[in-house]
Amino acid sequence: MKNILISIALLLGLVSCGADQQNVANVVFPTHAIAGASQSSPQILSALTFGLRANYTVTKTFSGYSVTDIIGTTGTQTVSLSAPQIVFSDMTVNLGIGDKSQTISAANLQSLIELYIAYFNRVPDADGLNYWIDQLVAGQSIDQIGTSFYNAAIQYSSLTGYSSSMSNSDFITLIYKNVLGRTSVDSSGMDHWLQGLANGSQTRGTLVRTILASAHTFKGDATYGYVADLLDNKLQFAKFFTIQQGLNYNTPEDSIKNTMAMVAAITPTSIADAVSMMSPILVRTMTYSNERKVSQLFNAEVADINGDELEDVILTGWAIDRQSTTRNSLVDLKILIQQTDGALVDKSAELFTSGENSIYGAQRILVEDFDGDGRLDIFLGGFQDVPSHHAPSVLFWNDGTKFSRTDFKEIVWAHAVCSADVFSSGRKDIILGGSDGYPYTMYRNRGNRLFTVERTLTGLSVARGGSCAAFRDSITKNLAIISTNMVSGASHSGHVMIFDQNMKYLRTVFLPQSEEPDGWNLVHDMINIVKYDLNSDGLLDLIITDNGDFRLNKPVGRFVALINTGDFNFIDKTSTYFPTQTREYIFGYYSRFITLNSKPHLFVGNPAVQSITSLWEFNGQQFTPSISGAFSSATEFKRAYIVPYKTKSGALNLLMHSSNSLGEYVFYTKRIN
Repeated sequence: MKNILISIALLLGLVSCGADQQNVANVVFPTHAIAGASQSSPQILSALTFGLRANYTVTKTFSGYSVTDIIGTTGTQTVSLSAPQIVFSDMTVNLGIGDKSQTISAANLQSLIELYIAYFNRVPDADGLNYWIDQLVAGQSIDQIGTSFYNAAIQYSSLTGYSSSMSNSDFITLIYKNVLGRTSVDSSGMDHWLQGLANGSQTRGTLVRTILASAHTFKGDATYGYVADLLDNKLQFAKFFTIQQGLNYNTPEDSIKNTMAMVAAITPTSIADAVSMMSPILVRTMTYSNERKVSQLFNAEVADINGDELEDVILTGWAIDRQSTTRNSLVDLKILIQQTDGALVDKSAELFTSGENSIYGAQRILVEDFDGDGRLDIFLGGFQDVPSHHAPSVLFWNDGTKFSRTDFKEIVWAHAVCSADVFSSGRKDIILGGSDGYPYTMYRNRGNRLFTVERTLTGLSVARGGSCAAFRDSITKNLAIISTNMVSGASHSGHVMIFDQNMKYLRTVFLPQSEEPDGWNLVHDMINIVKYDLNSDGLLDLIITDNGDFRLNKPVGRFVALINTGDFNFIDKTSTYFPTQTREYIFGYYSRFITLNSKPHLFVGNPAVQSITSLWEFNGQQFTPSISGAFSSATEFKRAYIVPYKTKSGALNLLMHSSNSLGEYVFYTKRIN
């Protein structure tokens, strides 16, 4: 019976030795490497204890199992094909369970797994399942094994809820709870099962299998279809955890506690929460390299691209191509569609004609319904840097099942990009920094997917660097266009240019906390402008990320909070809203508000060179760091985190990447809350 009790394991291993290979390559686990391992030629090992399972990937090869330290300090070691297991400090991976699972029929394999679900409401660990497969092959029947499970269940009543003294009705109720996810039994069902136990056609050991078989018959039923769906999802999770991953916890207590908790998180529609409880697991999303396989900086936007009410990720960036003389390496626009289990899948090949998603580069991404058809389109302002080159912008039109593109002829360096209904047409226009000798670039949206270049406005100037934002005053209906990093000899680098409803220039005011000592040497690198009503007065206020004087060659960034007192007159309230911040941040080029636990949270990306939070919770009075440990752990594994997105279940997932010296990137997602 010991094997039954140990037969639970958390999903942190990675092995696929024969059966059910789906998704195995997509799961990777990070942790600490073992000391003293070689980084050069892999060692062939038959037995060795590694560190935490989550610090390694395990891959089956022709010569053995490659165990690779994800952190990158100990390289790859090879475990012999003859080894029965790989031992980690927190768990073991059974290397033979995949092949062993193929020695019995799929129906019998399912029956063994379902016995764990019915009696313990958990999934088997790999060693436990291995034991019962051997018993089945040796001649025991499923009913005999079921009786053994029942005897174990009543022996450990405090864990299972079963007891030898419980009434038949209580026994049936507990099976319904474990198998069907129902806390009560309908009277007709209760009478039917009680009769079987009373007349001897069923025993407690065999009744479980009968109820399991009955549960599957409800598939698609309007009333009880969820019963079959729930059981199917528990089976799916068990196959992933036990057979694909081959997992065993190193203590029975951990096995029982963790796998019962995971199975309890499974619903009729999703195993996502159960999978997410296997933290710290990373799910591989895709591999990527640009045209010349050089380094790249990434930026992203989150939006529901396909209209299924799930947050998707739009990903692009620009190449760092130091050998370039005329242009940098081309990069791709990637669209990662969220699945119901929270995973991201690269659908770019389906959404774009071959090569149509290739661009020169972009730092800012606008996702708007530019043509009014109810679908979100994507604008990418042309941008190349390190070295700097001007580039054309591109607008990708969402045609439903495909994207088509419009290339703009203007060659720009679009560090600052924003949109607004500038001309009160009901359509979003696009604003960029100056180009071709003009102080700004504006694309006026004429409708029918037609934009024209607008350069007749007086009083408007938008810096190529920095950031921009545009919005109307809710009372006067005046429009403000804000540009930062305006190095033009002025006393401030943050300018607010105000126009009336007819786009007649009214005045320019300066943003507090954007003072420049000499007007030319920028000491406020303000790269994000976030619009948010901080004091709930109906007026949009500003949160600005200021990286400070980049010439200091150290992190000196901070948040700036500016309150709008009316008609774009701003006052500094930074100390009120960010009382605990320190001036040691480096900000990236993406920000968004996310609702978590019914509270707004501000995310601002950073280059992942700092072990600090990028998420700040707002309680209506001030911002404080939130789940900072999750972001610190991302940097520990030498990964850059790009953007968070919410899943269907309300979890917060983080998109991250790692890279090698060959310009090859691997993208992962991980739940962080």
